[in-house]
Amino acid sequence: KDGARIEVNPEKKHPADFAVWKKGDLGWSSPWGKGFPGWHIECSAMAIATLGKQIDIHTGGIDLMPTHHNAEIAQSECATGKDFVKYWIHSEHIQVDSSKMSKSEGTGLTLRDLYEKGFAATDYRYWLLTSHYRTKTNFTFEALEGAQTALTRLKRFVYEECIDETGTINETYRQKFVAAINEDLDTPKAIAILWELMKDESVEATDKRATVLEFDSVLGLGLDLPIDEGIAALGHVSQNDIPEEIQNLIDTREAARVARNWAEADKAREALKIKGYSIEDTPEGPKISIV
Repeated sequence: KDGARIEVNPEKKHPADFAVWKKGDLGWSSPWGKGFPGWHIECSAMAIATLGKQIDIHTGGIDLMPTHHNAEIAQSECATGKDFVKYWIHSEHIQVDSSKMSKSEGTGLTLRDLYEKGFAATDYRYWLLTSHYRTKTNFTFEALEGAQTALTRLKRFVYEECIDETGTINETYRQKFVAAINEDLDTPKAIAILWELMKDESVEATDKRATVLEFDSVLGLGLDLPIDEGIAALGHVSQNDIPEEIQNLIDTREAARVARNWAEADKAREALKIKGYSIEDTPEGPKISIV
């Protein structure tokens, strides 16, 4: 619609026209004069050069549907004479504390921001998977902390509690999972099925582990690392790598716990935290992690 999004461009013969080549002082020499590719043609050119004339899945934000992606379809199909994309996956916007995520409005977030607050990229990925891609989602750090806690539980199961790789995939749960993914990428349901499996005491731990890893081949949550890398990803420090000063604080806290001197134990825990370590009491003894 003329003038609905931007000012009317007098060079356009029709409001729906888009630039394939933008002439100007910047860019490259071409048969159409010096210039550079328009925003839309870039995507068609890169997709066709790297993936071929037809694509199975094309993703993007919902705001790209009426303009950018329509332009991609028009120019690609005119150039090749073939259907360009089989499935378009348009995701809704993510909001931050109920406001649209926007760099200009100061509500934009980067992975670096999350790293600095102690989160990994897979924590954010898990959080994304807990809502459907077509649903407008509200981001909060409280929600991300919940995702981190859930994912840490899965990592501990795979890398610490059950490292036996002899299990077989549970076919009943696999079929449930595949059905959820095939239902318009229903990742929230897929995550729910994963936790249904985790809580199912009738499934052997080794089979549970094998099935979780099968799920992760789709979810990509970092559960398929070698055991030593997985333990490192959890941040746990092996006994041999603990500095003497830190080990002394651990021993002091443990002695205080045995003596039920909770004030002294808390004091030692706080001293560990100040030095960049956290301690978690488990049935196998205290586990040390780098904060």
